[in-house]
Amino acid sequence: MGSCQGHLNMGRTLITPPIHPPIKRTILRQPITPFPVLFTIKKPADRKISILRMHPLSVLQLLCFISAVSGKLIQATIGDNVRFRLTEECKTGKGTLRHKLMDGTNKLVAFFFFGVWMPGPGYINRVDHSSDSLILKRLDFNDHGYYAFTCNYKRRGELDELHVFLPYKVVALRGEDATLPCHSVTVGQAVKSVRWWRDGELVLELNPLLKQITYGDGYDESRVCIPSDWNQRGDLSLTVKRAQLRDEGVYYCYVEKTERHRSAVHLHVSTPSPPPGSTSQPTTTPTTSEKCHAEKCQER
Repeated sequence: MGSCQGHLNMGRTLITPPIHPPIKRTILRQPITPFPVLFTIKKPADRKISILRMHPLSVLQLLCFISAVSGKLIQATIGDNVRFRLTEECKTGKGTLRHKLMDGTNKLVAFFFFGVWMPGPGYINRVDHSSDSLILKRLDFNDHGYYAFTCNYKRRGELDELHVFLPYKVVALRGEDATLPCHSVTVGQAVKSVRWWRDGELVLELNPLLKQITYGDGYDESRVCIPSDWNQRGDLSLTVKRAQLRDEGVYYCYVEKTERHRSAVHLHVSTPSPPPGSTSQPTTTPTTSEKCHAEKCQER
């Protein structure tokens, strides 16, 4: 078979393709990591095209990284202390805890030395330990991510995933309904689930496909709800009905969709002050929204 040599014979007309200067390729050389590598191609007239590609080995590394991410999810706010549970393997011998960063590198958080967990560089006065946990103190945003233990030269298969939040604050009077805001784009995105958590326990979960709401222990439609028109308005806020002191705490909103959403709200419940000169105990009466705004909230 012959090959095309630059002239296309179309009947009696001989067409010669225009000659362009050769394309200059400039490749940004980066170390092989499980993350995308950017190639920049310069074309005539200073036009540039950026092509996002991944090295085959990088793809394999990424798949291995994802397959290992199946450990505990830890939710915390800035300034909190968090505990990483120690296995029996990590209580003797040698061990390390490393923070996996998005650029493929990692930071040494702590190492096990003569029976004591010692802080790594940058973690001085931030690491403590108990008989069953390694404690990371005074969290900041840069602590967000995955953590891996290696003990006695064996890497633990599961990674702990730490989410760090700066919570929005809501103050409500005892006996009043409290709305904890959570807003996210829902139009044009496949929303798989909406979950509200508190203290590591489920409060409410919405499954849009099944049109079903699941409540956590101690919660039901008489205590919490979300707007029934959440999909039209992108409003996934949680209403805590007739809030009591026991309802105080940090609540986490998780929306699984095309673009995942994470947010946190700190609910503070205060007791109404008695009128001036009154010595009687204040009484609490329910709000008029006994049905949690029936037209507003999603029912089972």
